[in-house]
Amino acid sequence: MKIRFALLALFLLTVPVFAGMGSYYRASDSRLFRFIRRGDLAAVQRFVKNNPDIVETDGREALEAALEAGQLEIFKFFEGKGVELKSDDPNSESLLWMACSIEITSEGQARKIDEQAVLEIVKYLVSKDFSLKETHESNNSVDGSDTLLDCSVRAGNLLLTQYLIDQKLDVNAHFDD
Repeated sequence: MKIRFALLALFLLTVPVFAGMGSYYRASDSRLFRFIRRGDLAAVQRFVKNNPDIVETDGREALEAALEAGQLEIFKFFEGKGVELKSDDPNSESLLWMACSIEITSEGQARKIDEQAVLEIVKYLVSKDFSLKETHESNNSVDGSDTLLDCSVRAGNLLLTQYLIDQKLDVNAHFDD
């Protein structure tokens, strides 16, 4: 009987650690990302207060999750905790590119991301010296590179597309700088 209880206890303690979809993660981390997706800033703040090392270990992922969920206040919270907005990796996509890439009208999406929320994040990033002239290599364009305007059109974000046009971006240009 004691052996069965010990095995059951061991099983119950390890199941939350390996409950991911084919990946290993700590059960407490998944709660953080659920709070972010729900937009529950108070819960995110409590979680970080109780797990201060999470900012060091998973801060960038949390920042990106807030961006992808359209949660500007949570995004700012992680920035305020010291998570860098600009990556040291020259091959990684910038946060501005990620924001412009968020699909608004995609079929089968679990929840529709608010166009206005994405626009506010883009405006915030621009206020933090991100360049609207950013480009990326692409197989979808004639010259092999896409602008943020190309990206926002493909993502179906009409508000963002209008904002970028209002910023006097040349709709025919592919910037080199």
